[in-house]
Amino acid sequence: MFGADVRWKTFYRVAGAWRISEDLTIPGIDELKLRAAYGTAGLRPPFEAQYETFSLTNGAIGSQSTLGNSNLKPSINREAEIGVDIAFLRRFNFSANYVKGTSSDLILPVPVSAITGASLQYQNAAEIETSTIEFTLRGNLINTKNLTWDVGFVFDRNRQKVVKLNRSGYAIVSAGIFRIEEGLTFGTLYGR
Repeated sequence: MFGADVRWKTFYRVAGAWRISEDLTIPGIDELKLRAAYGTAGLRPPFEAQYETFSLTNGAIGSQSTLGNSNLKPSINREAEIGVDIAFLRRFNFSANYVKGTSSDLILPVPVSAITGASLQYQNAAEIETSTIEFTLRGNLINTKNLTWDVGFVFDRNRQKVVKLNRSGYAIVSAGIFRIEEGLTFGTLYGR
C-alpha cells in the first residue's frame, strides 16, 4: 500500500477509568464512572493509489485516470476521549462522551495538471480536526410482572474542519460537488 520507505509505523492507545461509586457512596447513584483515553491509528490509502490507473472503454485501454504516488505516508489519526457513565434511581442510565481528534497527512484524491496525462493523484494533502459529542439516556419506566416499558434517547454531533491543506482549494465531483478548502467543514457541498 505504501512506498518502500514507509513500510513500518507504530501506533498506541492508553485508556483508564475510575469507578467513583466504588469509593464513595452517593445517594440515588448506583454507578458513577469517569473514563478517558488517548491514542493513535493509521489510515491506509486505496490499493491503487501508488499506481497509475487507466480507464477501460469497450475492452480497450483509454485515458489515464490517476497518477501513481509511491511516496504516500500513512495518515495518522490522534484522538482524545473523555466520558462519564451514570446509573441512577435503579432505573436510569446516562452516558456522555466527548472526542477531539486530528487526522494529519490525510490521503485525498487531488486534481493534478493536465500535462501529467491524468486528472487525479492521491496525496497526503490535508489535516482535519474532528469534534464529537454523544449522549445516551435510557430508562426503565415501567417494570411489573405483566409489563415492561423501556425508553431511550440518543444524541450525537460530529464536526470535521479542514485546518490545513497543502494546495489551493478544489472541488471533487461525485454525486454533487464537494469543496475541499482550508477553513471549510470537510464534506461541504457546493451546488449550482
